Amino acid sequence: MRPDAPSSFSPEDATPRQTYWPTDHGYDWQLGLLRFLLSSDAYKDIATFLGGEEALTLSKPDMHGLHHRAIGFLQRSMDGRLRRRFVGAIKEYAETVIGPNSARPIPAEAERPIREVDEQGYTALPAIPTDWADDIREHAAGTVMHNWAADVEGPPESLRANHNLALCSRPPLLTLPHIREIATDPVVGAAVEQHLGAPPILLSIGLWCSFAGKQAKDAQFFHFDLDDYRFCKLFIYLTDVDEDGGPHVYLPRTHDPDYIAACRPEPGPARDEFDWWYFHDLRKQDADATRHLKQDPVNLTGPKGSRLLVNTEGIHKGLPPQNQDRWLLQLLFGVSHFTQWGGQFDAPVLAAANPAEAYLLNGLFPTHSPQ
Repeated sequence: MRPDAPSSFSPEDATPRQTYWPTDHGYDWQLGLLRFLLSSDAYKDIATFLGGEEALTLSKPDMHGLHHRAIGFLQRSMDGRLRRRFVGAIKEYAETVIGPNSARPIPAEAERPIREVDEQGYTALPAIPTDWADDIREHAAGTVMHNWAADVEGPPESLRANHNLALCSRPPLLTLPHIREIATDPVVGAAVEQHLGAPPILLSIGLWCSFAGKQAKDAQFFHFDLDDYRFCKLFIYLTDVDEDGGPHVYLPRTHDPDYIAACRPEPGPARDEFDWWYFHDLRKQDADATRHLKQDPVNLTGPKGSRLLVNTEGIHKGLPPQNQDRWLLQLLFGVSHFTQWGGQFDAPVLAAANPAEAYLLNGLFPTHSPQ
């Protein structure tokens, strides 16, 4: 086995989230990845790590569980080199799916965002038109929304009294105005692909309203996400967001496993405290985050239409808005189909300008190539 190869999963295995069992398309992608790894002398150790030939017979939920454990193992290893090797294997497989000339050109406008998101974990991109933001917000506000924690649904105003936020359900998200233009923007695509290290896949779309004047809950405390082997999120403010408007808050550099490993104390009680705080404390307090990670948080404000590309494996939160409701659109990009939406939805057929764009969209949308 190669010296940088994985050895085994950590015993801290989590139960798969059934809502993310892969669709037929995602399941076929995962089987294709495993066959590719098994056929490559360079990646046979990774194939063995993922279960080898026996994994080809796994059901959809078991396949999800396999990748859930693998992603968790890599995150807990704090080994950036090992993570990059996994993603390098996924990149080579993706290129066989997309076909020749799969490399995405890098527009000059993407060079700064690529550098910033690599170095600090977040970057600002040029805003979308404000009328696009209004169209998207009005589309969502006219639907039945829900609060997942309380398992209730209704128009946004019906949820305000007893809940801190309202989320748009999945079917309306697939028909959002301007969603294709936003998802396939060449600057976004280049920045995402360069940062992730492999051709990106659009895994999910989210949109929610955070009601003003509510106490912090759940994602409004510091935490990190673990949505794929490599992933990042495009946030779009659909309302003006100032310091009191519920800005996204981020601790720079905490997306980098090598930086986290450098912050980790030597073996002993201090390391035990750090590990418990980092891996298990789901409601991380500001003072502890600053103390453990040696960074001050940055509030990411901006006017309506602002776009932020953020690696949310870094420590982050959303501040509760005080002066007005905050509406936010989120696109999740990853390199595998791990957290792709499960279930079947009546998604519109979108035009894909090239095979790489079809690869990006096909997790959620059927595509066709314009003549």
